[in-house]
Amino acid sequence: MRILMKKLLGNQKGFTIIELMVVMTILAILVTIAIASYNFSLAKANEATCRYNLRAIRNAIVLYTNLNDQNNPDSLDDLVPEYIKSGFEFKCPATKQEYLYDPIAGEVQCSTSGHE
Repeated sequence: MRILMKKLLGNQKGFTIIELMVVMTILAILVTIAIASYNFSLAKANEATCRYNLRAIRNAIVLYTNLNDQNNPDSLDDLVPEYIKSGFEFKCPATKQEYLYDPIAGEVQCSTSGHE
Protein backbone atom coordinates (compact mmCIF):
# COMPACT_ATOMS: atom_id res chain seq x y z
CA MET A 1 0.00 0.00 0.00
CA ARG A 2 2.79 2.38 0.91
CA ILE A 3 4.58 1.73 -2.35
CA LEU A 4 1.39 2.41 -4.29
CA MET A 5 0.91 5.75 -2.52
CA LYS A 6 4.52 6.75 -3.24
CA LYS A 7 4.04 5.99 -6.91
CA LEU A 8 0.80 8.00 -7.06
CA LEU A 9 2.06 10.98 -5.10
CA GLY A 10 5.69 10.93 -6.11
CA ASN A 11 7.92 13.16 -3.96
CA GLN A 12 5.22 15.64 -2.97
CA LYS A 13 6.50 18.16 -0.40
CA GLY A 14 3.55 20.49 0.07
CA PHE A 15 0.14 20.76 1.64
CA THR A 16 -3.08 19.68 0.05
CA ILE A 17 -5.95 22.10 -0.46
CA ILE A 18 -7.97 20.33 2.22
CA GLU A 19 -5.19 20.80 4.78
CA LEU A 20 -4.90 24.49 3.93
CA MET A 21 -8.68 24.97 4.17
CA VAL A 22 -8.76 23.29 7.58
CA VAL A 23 -6.02 25.61 8.85
CA MET A 24 -7.78 28.66 7.41
CA THR A 25 -11.07 27.61 9.03
CA ILE A 26 -9.41 27.21 12.42
CA LEU A 27 -7.77 30.63 12.06
CA ALA A 28 -11.10 32.22 11.09
CA ILE A 29 -12.76 30.75 14.19
CA LEU A 30 -9.96 32.05 16.43
CA VAL A 31 -10.17 35.54 14.88
CA THR A 32 -13.94 35.57 15.39
CA ILE A 33 -13.52 34.67 19.07
CA ALA A 34 -10.84 37.35 19.49
CA ILE A 35 -12.99 40.07 17.90
CA ALA A 36 -15.99 39.15 20.06
CA SER A 37 -13.81 39.27 23.17
CA TYR A 38 -12.37 42.65 22.13
CA ASN A 39 -15.82 44.14 21.56
CA PHE A 40 -17.01 42.90 24.96
CA SER A 41 -13.94 44.36 26.67
CA LEU A 42 -14.38 47.67 24.85
CA ALA A 43 -18.02 47.90 25.96
CA LYS A 44 -17.03 47.21 29.58
CA ALA A 45 -14.27 49.84 29.42
CA ASN A 46 -16.69 52.44 28.05
CA GLU A 47 -19.16 51.61 30.80
CA ALA A 48 -16.46 52.01 33.47
CA THR A 49 -15.36 55.32 31.94
CA CYS A 50 -18.94 56.55 31.98
CA ARG A 51 -19.30 55.65 35.67
CA TYR A 52 -16.03 57.45 36.46
CA ASN A 53 -17.17 60.56 34.55
CA LEU A 54 -20.49 60.60 36.42
CA ARG A 55 -18.69 60.29 39.75
CA ALA A 56 -16.33 63.15 38.83
CA ILE A 57 -19.25 65.36 37.76
CA ARG A 58 -21.19 64.58 40.95
CA ASN A 59 -18.14 65.44 43.06
CA ALA A 60 -17.74 68.70 41.15
CA ILE A 61 -21.41 69.55 41.75
CA VAL A 62 -20.96 68.94 45.49
CA LEU A 63 -17.92 71.23 45.53
CA TYR A 64 -19.81 73.88 43.57
CA THR A 65 -22.81 73.81 45.91
CA ASN A 66 -20.59 73.96 49.01
CA LEU A 67 -18.73 77.01 47.71
CA ASN A 68 -21.74 78.83 46.25
CA ASP A 69 -24.23 79.01 49.13
CA GLN A 70 -25.85 75.65 48.41
CA ASN A 71 -26.96 76.68 44.89
CA ASN A 72 -26.66 74.09 42.17
CA PRO A 73 -24.99 75.09 38.90
CA ASP A 74 -27.37 76.14 36.14
CA SER A 75 -25.61 73.89 33.67
CA LEU A 76 -22.68 71.51 33.66
CA ASP A 77 -20.65 74.09 31.74
CA ASP A 78 -20.56 76.20 34.94
CA LEU A 79 -18.24 73.57 36.45
CA VAL A 80 -15.45 74.24 33.94
CA PRO A 81 -12.57 75.09 34.64
CA GLU A 82 -12.78 75.65 38.40
CA TYR A 83 -14.21 72.24 39.34
CA ILE A 84 -13.57 70.12 36.23
CA LYS A 85 -10.60 70.53 33.91
CA SER A 86 -11.07 72.21 30.55
CA GLY A 87 -11.74 69.89 27.65
CA PHE A 88 -13.85 67.50 29.72
CA GLU A 89 -16.68 66.15 27.57
CA PHE A 90 -20.02 65.81 29.26
CA LYS A 91 -20.90 62.84 27.05
CA CYS A 92 -21.15 59.11 27.61
CA PRO A 93 -18.20 57.43 25.84
CA ALA A 94 -20.37 54.47 24.84
CA THR A 95 -23.28 56.31 23.20
CA LYS A 96 -21.75 59.78 22.61
CA GLN A 97 -24.92 61.32 24.09
CA GLU A 98 -24.74 64.13 26.61
CA TYR A 99 -25.35 63.42 30.27
CA LEU A 100 -28.76 64.38 31.60
CA TYR A 101 -28.56 67.12 34.23
CA ASP A 102 -31.36 68.33 36.49
CA PRO A 103 -30.28 71.74 37.90
CA ILE A 104 -33.08 71.82 40.47
CA ALA A 105 -32.11 68.54 42.12
CA GLY A 106 -28.44 68.83 41.19
CA GLU A 107 -28.44 65.30 39.77
CA VAL A 108 -26.62 64.06 36.71
CA GLN A 109 -27.17 60.73 35.01
CA CYS A 110 -26.36 58.88 31.82
CA SER A 111 -29.06 58.38 29.21
CA THR A 112 -27.97 54.73 28.91
CA SER A 113 -29.39 52.37 31.51
CA GLY A 114 -26.79 50.56 33.59
CA HIS A 115 -24.33 53.47 33.67
CA GLU A 116 -25.01 54.73 37.16
